[in-house]
Amino acid sequence: MKVHFVVHESFEAPGAYETWARERGFEAGHSRVHDHEPLPRSIDDIDLLVMMGGPQSPSTTREECPHFDAAAECALIARCVDGGEAVVGVCLGAQLLGEALGARCEHSPEREIGKFPIMLTPEGKANEVIERLITASGREPETFSARRFVQPPEVLRTHDYGAMNQKLYGFLDRLVEAYADRRGQR
Repeated sequence: MKVHFVVHESFEAPGAYETWARERGFEAGHSRVHDHEPLPRSIDDIDLLVMMGGPQSPSTTREECPHFDAAAECALIARCVDGGEAVVGVCLGAQLLGEALGARCEHSPEREIGKFPIMLTPEGKANEVIERLITASGREPETFSARRFVQPPEVLRTHDYGAMNQKLYGFLDRLVEAYADRRGQR
């Protein structure tokens, strides 16, 4: 199984998705667009495409964010879908997946920073991903603290991501199994 991650920002790392792939012995490729790494030209080396999140939206222009090309990413998603490959979208990635399949993206009236409800395990506390998210959010958690879907850094650090990750792993296992079954029928 070959998994390819499109990563928009260093603080939106594949985290648990990458752990899942590594634990199952899958090959992992990356397009870290924030580091100006290119998107794959071909889908031949992709069985599962995972589009990560970021502060952009599908309407973000190259002028607003030079390393982000929504049209190119939507084209990659469409090629994978048309080729029968599995695609998972996380946050921005889900918006791009919808756009690639013809849906329109609308901006939420709420800011979203955090996970609800979760607790951080000792292993999770040692993971630098949440700290990168907090750092990248700057003053937003403080500025938008009255919003329903914005949690302050001290709350983000206390979450337990273990149960959530186990549910994610179960979902990904079932997805890969379903696509493997489909490929066997082709």
